[in-house]
Amino acid sequence: MKIYDMEKRLRLHAEAVKNAIELSLDIEKEEMTMKKTKSKFNKVFAIAAAAILVCGTTAFAAYRYMSAYEFANRLGESTLADYFKETGTEYETVTDGKYKATFLGTVSGKKLKDIDTDNPEEYHTDRTYAVVAVEKTDGSDMSYDDNICITPLIQGYKPWQLNIAVMNGGYSQQIIDGVLYRMIECDNIEYFADRQIYMAAADMTFIDNRPFKYDDDTGLITENEEYEGTNILFELKFDKAKADKQRAEEYLKEIGFAAAD
Repeated sequence: MKIYDMEKRLRLHAEAVKNAIELSLDIEKEEMTMKKTKSKFNKVFAIAAAAILVCGTTAFAAYRYMSAYEFANRLGESTLADYFKETGTEYETVTDGKYKATFLGTVSGKKLKDIDTDNPEEYHTDRTYAVVAVEKTDGSDMSYDDNICITPLIQGYKPWQLNIAVMNGGYSQQIIDGVLYRMIECDNIEYFADRQIYMAAADMTFIDNRPFKYDDDTGLITENEEYEGTNILFELKFDKAKADKQRAEEYLKEIGFAAAD
């Protein structure tokens, strides 16, 4: 069962109830009435708080995640961190099977990182960067041995054919307080902004044809509900004005992409 933003919704509900309690205490009523009202609201708040705890971690746990900006700084990528900071922070969490993934942000463009002076010939200037946090649903710490693939996917292209493995991709990662933070990078996917773009997480090293389904008519990608492992899709929002069909076609030729069944 997948839980989409359940913790966020429960947290907001709990905060609303708490505000109602505080408001009720400001209204002058008979002492007995006030006690009954307060008791009623406290009970509802307790139920809401309990419901949050049942989710595995509290909704307030979202505040303990590092932001994409903070993680980029931790990796020593101060220039890239500034770009993440400009985009703001908006968490999206999905729990599926053994893992819980939280999407922390993405940026795309040219020269977002300082050139690696040790390997300047390997430096790509037009890139997409994204940060995702992954943790275990049983509360145990993540390990670098945990098999997790984080990759962008693009509407119109089969997941097992076009993914981070063929998009000059790579990643940096660290485990912090039991949570695996991974920053992936690949060639700029904004050129495909007129299509639906996804960030996928699956419990495998490389994406194959099992975790996600591909619709031949629409090109849309969905989670395969019959897959018994972890398969999560975050739908990314890009400015469609940044789409460039000609550049996208040129790029596919550059990487030697050729669709195959």
